[in-house]
Amino acid sequence: MRSKIVRDPTDACVEYAWTHVSAEGKAIAWPESFLGNLTPRARIIAYDYDVELEDFWATEEENRIDALSDDLSHEIRSVRASSKTFLVKAEEGRPAEKLLAKCVHRMALLGTPFHTDAALWAKTGNKFYRLTGGSPDGSLEDDLSKSEKLAAISKGFKTSVGKGTLEVAVFYEGKPSPVSGEVITSLATVKVPGAPSPTRLATSHQAMARAATAEDDHFRRISRVLVEWVEELSEEEDVEKEAKKVAKFEGDNIGGFQLGFNDGTINGGVNLGGGVKPRG
Repeated sequence: MRSKIVRDPTDACVEYAWTHVSAEGKAIAWPESFLGNLTPRARIIAYDYDVELEDFWATEEENRIDALSDDLSHEIRSVRASSKTFLVKAEEGRPAEKLLAKCVHRMALLGTPFHTDAALWAKTGNKFYRLTGGSPDGSLEDDLSKSEKLAAISKGFKTSVGKGTLEVAVFYEGKPSPVSGEVITSLATVKVPGAPSPTRLATSHQAMARAATAEDDHFRRISRVLVEWVEELSEEEDVEKEAKKVAKFEGDNIGGFQLGFNDGTINGGVNLGGGVKPRG
């Protein structure tokens, strides 16, 4: 597991944390290439990790979800500079509860399953196993205890979205995988109650987070949302700066109080994948 700063502009107003499973291929991971050209005021952090499906679909005693979530949280917090972060989660990722609660303002989910029912998680797990060419140790549908943790996380995530403390953009694949011949995450699989309707991408599950060029249709659909997020926070920061200038001027003239103190930290942040911190 490792994190790196992909882009670090001096005038950054927002922060994107891009989390994904290590992968190889001819196409390029667009958060590390094309996204920065469209969001010049975004600081981009990339975090990748190696996992097995058994790390997610496992009993309470054996799954590694909490450990992976803690690692992600510590890694991102060790390099982040923003008070608000947007998280972009790659297709294999699961929402990280602790990171969500502490630092993420908005989240983009790329082919991330959402089920509050362990039986549905078991069916989705079988699709992932077919995609990787592996097989679970025993039937997932016969042993729902291996999917209960994932169902519990989805319930907590649903609560966060329902409270309005986290903005979510959801994307799913519109083409079957060339490996398994099936769609891994359909509209019904990714839809999160309380979140905007998911956006269909004209690509397969594995290709959502990668693009050959910046003109690829699925990248353009995702980037429109991410660019809009940055522009919104840029505008908010400009308004805040003007307000602070006025406040400081008035303060100096009514008794020396310096209102609107600016400690020099970035005011915006984008975490691609997941966590929430109140606007401030």
